[in-house]
Amino acid sequence: MERSLVKNVYTMRIMDLNCSHGSHYINTINYKNYEKDIQNAITKVISKLEIDKENVVLYGVSKGGTGSIYHGSALDLKVVAVDPILHLGHYNSKNDYHFLKDLRKEDLTDSINKSLNNCADNEKYIICSRNVKFNYEQVLKLNKDKIKVIDMVDKMVNSHPEVSRNSVPEQLMFLNMLFSKLN
Repeated sequence: MERSLVKNVYTMRIMDLNCSHGSHYINTINYKNYEKDIQNAITKVISKLEIDKENVVLYGVSKGGTGSIYHGSALDLKVVAVDPILHLGHYNSKNDYHFLKDLRKEDLTDSINKSLNNCADNEKYIICSRNVKFNYEQVLKLNKDKIKVIDMVDKMVNSHPEVSRNSVPEQLMFLNMLFSKLN
């Protein structure tokens, strides 16, 4: 993806090593300050590189999409999130697919909405698909005045992993659009 972004863009990659399979960049019972540590790392890099906050875009897919919309809302940054997992209920009911049952907050929509209510006008896009019903319904619970939901109506998208791989052009379009609006 980086090769297809506008020029002069720094990339900060944050790996989610919390719990056995990551916690979607969210606090867990074993790492109660994870969110604060992630947000501090982001703000430290912004400060060190002297980047205006308006020129920062958080991007992620699936679990990374969860982190990007969660922390982008908390820090009031621009966001491109692809099919974020905002609620673990569907996944926990199927044999705890993400190995997070009882380890972190199950539903993040209220927390994200609380942060969104304090956000200015930094654009936030979520690319998802109504064909992935559970995730799509959760995204629709977010404050529609603060985010733009892009529904990938595509017959090739019928499951969560298919959203990302079938929306790469759209992801690049939104990322480049947000980076091109730099001050």
